[in-house]
Amino acid sequence: MVIADEVPGNEQHVIVKSGDSLWAIASRYKSDETDIRDYVNEIRDHNQLVSTEIQSGDVLVIPHD
Repeated sequence: MVIADEVPGNEQHVIVKSGDSLWAIASRYKSDETDIRDYVNEIRDHNQLVSTEIQSGDVLVIPHD
């Protein structure tokens, strides 16, 4: 389960919950036109992650697609 807070601008803050993956989070927020692989990479780059591994309790900034 993901908890998201709207923040001003074009992004949201998401608190990673147990069992979440970057792929699952990206699939919740991407538009229908966006390739999920590209969006996963965009989230990863936006959060300066070196891999797709995330931990419960991490806070991710999700750019609007």
